Amino acid sequence: MPYVKIEVTNDGVTREQKESLVRGVTTLLQQVLNKDPSLTFVTIDEIDTDNWGVGGELVSDLRRRRATPPSPTPAVVSPSVVADVAGEMPALLACVATYLDGLYFADTERLARVFHPRARYFSTAEGSLKELDMPTYFEVVRGRVPAAASQQPRYDRLINVDLAGPHTAMVKLECALAPRHFTDYLSLVKDQGQWRIISKVFEVRQLP
Repeated sequence: MPYVKIEVTNDGVTREQKESLVRGVTTLLQQVLNKDPSLTFVTIDEIDTDNWGVGGELVSDLRRRRATPPSPTPAVVSPSVVADVAGEMPALLACVATYLDGLYFADTERLARVFHPRARYFSTAEGSLKELDMPTYFEVVRGRVPAAASQQPRYDRLINVDLAGPHTAMVKLECALAPRHFTDYLSLVKDQGQWRIISKVFEVRQLP
């Protein structure tokens, strides 16, 4: 039961644009992850600029301060800009789907397609900070028995996608590779036209 939450400032996003976002995200999850559209939930939160802070300052105040004199009207993000950012969602979700496939099949070729070569892996699951570069991480994956080989049922859950702009995003997800359950925080950047994971930080617990 996927749940995708989209947050935008309250800057006049039209009903038609919202319909396009909901339809596009639902269709992508159906195509990439084979998710049932009737069980896919998408919410769009429009947040007043008085309720959104950046760098210790309200967005409404920030826009007023940066407005070009002599106009007193604060600069706003136009609906077209919002649509451009939201248009990155299909490619971003496709990157996440390939990542999950790479884990389930223990397929380092798929993982190499979505991890940036300079990406890092971090965890304190073993009691102290563990940091791996990609070649070392891929060797760990190659040493696993793929979950697919033992026909483990897949459990992939996309919890949150925070798309900061057309080049930066944060994704929170869950997946299970028996006997362990993972909660991943993936930082992604768009580099040379492609979304790629630049860091992976996760929590792990044993399945009952």
